[in-house]
Amino acid sequence: MVNKFFNNSILQSTSDLRASLSKRFEQQDATHDTFPTSNYASSPVLQNAISDILAPSRISALESCDVNTIPYDSYNFFSYIWTYQGRNFGMLIAPLLLLAFWGVAWQVLFLYGFDAKPVYNEQTDSYESFFEHRMSSLGDLIQPLMQPIGFLITFRLGRAAVRFWDARHAIGNVVYLIRSNIAIVCVGLMSPIRLRRIAMLEQLSQKNGDTSNNSVKQNDKDIKTETAALKLLAEYARWSAALPVSVQHFLRPGTRPGWRDEDMYTKKLRELDPLLPASDTRLLLMPYDDKEGKPTFDAANGVRVRDEPLVVLNRMHELAFNVAFFTYTGSRSDLFTPTPEAQAAFYKQLTEHIDAMYGAYGATERIKNTPLPFAYSVHLRTFLLIYLLLWNLTSVATFGWIAIPTNFFVNWLLLGIEAASVDCERPFNWNANHIPLGKISAVVAVNIAEALKELRW
Repeated sequence: MVNKFFNNSILQSTSDLRASLSKRFEQQDATHDTFPTSNYASSPVLQNAISDILAPSRISALESCDVNTIPYDSYNFFSYIWTYQGRNFGMLIAPLLLLAFWGVAWQVLFLYGFDAKPVYNEQTDSYESFFEHRMSSLGDLIQPLMQPIGFLITFRLGRAAVRFWDARHAIGNVVYLIRSNIAIVCVGLMSPIRLRRIAMLEQLSQKNGDTSNNSVKQNDKDIKTETAALKLLAEYARWSAALPVSVQHFLRPGTRPGWRDEDMYTKKLRELDPLLPASDTRLLLMPYDDKEGKPTFDAANGVRVRDEPLVVLNRMHELAFNVAFFTYTGSRSDLFTPTPEAQAAFYKQLTEHIDAMYGAYGATERIKNTPLPFAYSVHLRTFLLIYLLLWNLTSVATFGWIAIPTNFFVNWLLLGIEAASVDCERPFNWNANHIPLGKISAVVAVNIAEALKELRW
């Protein structure tokens, strides 16, 4: 009985709440149909900003600056299993050729370098010299080396994979923070203007008794305030769109195989030119100062004095203050201007986002400039090569010519793990295995433009 009473009470309360919310939504919908909201289509300032952020030449330059990743099917074991693309063959060719030549040379020496061959080899069904027999018996001594080397290689690949995902996480944080930050700026900066429009409409409706009239006359101060706010918002959006591009420029190597310095400068210019004034673009793309203190792109004859991401973040800090403490004038500004406490809270939130962007950028900088310690890498490579040299020698001494192709694939297996580790621990280079920073910058540009398009005031 008690349960039934409570159930009926809950159902009645839920029904009342649903009816109340429905009525409120209907009233809001009616108001939304009548108050004169504006969007980017009514603002040439925002239209120009969106056009520059999404400029086809800029987006094309961003998307084409990455080496296309291989879209393999992770659920298909045979997907791209035989492809050479994406493998770090450039690092493998020299040691593989060395080991192959080493095995062939020893096999030729065993065949023609010793006249006396008194020992019978059951593996190859032939006679061999005492030296060849001794070499083949070293296999039992060399085999224990594989356990510590296997541990070193496994740890190496594991740490490299962690660095790769840490890098992707840091870049993801930059994207997330920009998306959240631009949305907060849009709402926080333009909401007082939107609320003033709504209040003016309601006042006009009450005066005329006609809610169908959705035109509100604005004075010069209203228009001036709105224009100033839109210009500030557009400038903030432009610098926000420039941030991932500047991070990409900083993280990527300064040179690219087959590209001249002039080509690199032109490519970077295409990625930034529509967004910012020429003076700011020049400052970003020329991180060096020559002997006269003038910006230059020439690293050989200049001194590095600025980093692109820091220039952008410092400018965003400056604009964040202007956004948070924007001065609203015009009709009924006294009612809808945020209080000093609200402005301070707004500024605190914006600066916390920007400070987090500094942290995410710093994480990528750390990963770029701090590979696995040299002592570990050189120790691993030294003993891996020694092991493979000895193992190839004993295998050829034991099995003859047939061991050489088998040795090649085992050499490829072990050396390939080290080569894959090198690719993973440096995830910002020009390679199919590296993070597509250009395409990520293009996605951020679309997100910022979307936030501007969806803005109502």
